[in-house]
Amino acid sequence: MPSPFPGMDPYLEHPWIWPDVHHRLIGAIAHEIEEQVGDRYYVSVERRVYVSEPDEPDAFRIPDVSVISAAENDDAYGVTQQSEFSETSVVTVQLPVPDQIREYFLEVRDLQSGRLVTAIELLSPTNKRPGAGRAEYENKRMELLATRANLVEIDLLRVGHPMRFSGHVVAGDYRILVRRGGRSSATLYAFSVRNVIPEFPLPLRRDDEEPWIYIGALLRQLYDHGRFHMRVNYADEPVPPFSEEDAEWADKLLREQELR
Repeated sequence: MPSPFPGMDPYLEHPWIWPDVHHRLIGAIAHEIEEQVGDRYYVSVERRVYVSEPDEPDAFRIPDVSVISAAENDDAYGVTQQSEFSETSVVTVQLPVPDQIREYFLEVRDLQSGRLVTAIELLSPTNKRPGAGRAEYENKRMELLATRANLVEIDLLRVGHPMRFSGHVVAGDYRILVRRGGRSSATLYAFSVRNVIPEFPLPLRRDDEEPWIYIGALLRQLYDHGRFHMRVNYADEPVPPFSEEDAEWADKLLREQELR
């Protein structure tokens, strides 16, 4: 069963589902590039690791908690039955436990020299929220923009704040940014949940044939292979929720396909 949406399926953005989508899509993009670039380049899957800060929303986890009520064995804890604090409140609380975050991205490198030609980033929620994840990514982004390497930045998440750029800003739920090395300008593809995901040419070295990347087609394949139609409930609202206008549009779309 295919996704009911024409482009990005917003139900795949759910925090429990997105990590799987991210992992599968990174691998699919790498394979798509390798099929087209011939023997001058190779594609490597790289990893960025950092520890999230305790005050970041993504850092909170609910650990297993065992609570022993003082009423079960008062003597063992030196509590007498006559204490003025005879009422014991036992609750489960959450602690800000820092987590180790792993983010994967792609690098297209020259086969002979190993030199970085193009970096491909598929943004994660931690990249779009204040905290260590965004700071880590922004630092890497600035370092890359100071070089002659190309950058492709794919943002398929409505949550958080878009990455920084200046110039004419167009409305869009999602963005694909393609920056060719050595330039201060970039091509920005902005599109909504109602649009087909635009294809784009992958920048390589000058005069080399550039492969076209069809993110929409790759998502349709992984949606089917990953059985995501069995893992999402289109009767519910997505996370994050739609705007009021998009909610009306999506409700009509899903009802027409008998998913609500």
